[in-house]
Amino acid sequence: MDKQKAVELLTLDMQDEHAAIIQYLTQAYAIGEGDLACEMEAIAREEMQHFRWLGEKIAALGGRPAMKRGAVVFGGPKVVAMLGEDVSAEERAIAQYQAHIAELDDLQITSLLNRIIADERAHEEKFRKLQTEPDPAQEVRMDSTVPEGAQQTAGFLQKDATHEYTVILQYLAHAFMTPHCEVEHEMEHAAIEEMRHLGWLAEEMEGIGGRTAMTHHPLALPADTADMLGADLSVEQSVAAEYRLQAAASDPETAKLFERLAGEEEYHASTFQGLMAEAAPAEPALPKPKLTVGSLLGQEQK
Repeated sequence: MDKQKAVELLTLDMQDEHAAIIQYLTQAYAIGEGDLACEMEAIAREEMQHFRWLGEKIAALGGRPAMKRGAVVFGGPKVVAMLGEDVSAEERAIAQYQAHIAELDDLQITSLLNRIIADERAHEEKFRKLQTEPDPAQEVRMDSTVPEGAQQTAGFLQKDATHEYTVILQYLAHAFMTPHCEVEHEMEHAAIEEMRHLGWLAEEMEGIGGRTAMTHHPLALPADTADMLGADLSVEQSVAAEYRLQAAASDPETAKLFERLAGEEEYHASTFQGLMAEAAPAEPALPKPKLTVGSLLGQEQK
């Protein structure tokens, strides 16, 4: 098998799974509370599972998982139009996976892609069904309506969402790259918690009439696990302090959100600090002294 070719194809698939996650989450946040938004968030979580599987497979092939994102199509303002974009996204994904299967001759990889196709077919069917359920006239807000008095809060929320999106990608990349099983597990767990934080922030932004721009900062991707954890520890300590400052400058309800976020980030920092000691390279053992007949006789005489 041409490993480089496999990595290139899986990278394209990974970028599109990344786009699907953001497309479905952004739409769900815009729709707001209710069964439809919950269904879309559930599908986004399954796309995140695909994203993780592909990243792990790329790393196993000796590649470096790319955290880039494909095209996101929001659709709207009508909800049925948004769902139509989602049907199209699933159709494109199925066709691309089938084309990639035809180019690959590795059973493990093609089995994985066929497994993902099964989910994508179910997602396509679900989106088609959902198109028939909402009021055909139902629309979502397309433009920002943040009042003047909430501009500072909107600024905080956007900055924080950018941070959370960044660390989701960074922690997943570190999970793919590290050879340490415990670090991999904790990185994945932290990424899931940061995705929950992103949801809280995006929902809060929608609540004041804004919409979160899904952008991220450059990722810190060192090769060494201890360096990864050092970068992650630094960012968690910094953002926890920032959340505390934002809480002090916010209204009581928003302050509660920032305080909760600060507490969870401090927990992540504590976890990463503990893992650093385990991931640090062990001290080289001192060479054992060579034993000679004379040294052994000397020991017997003591």
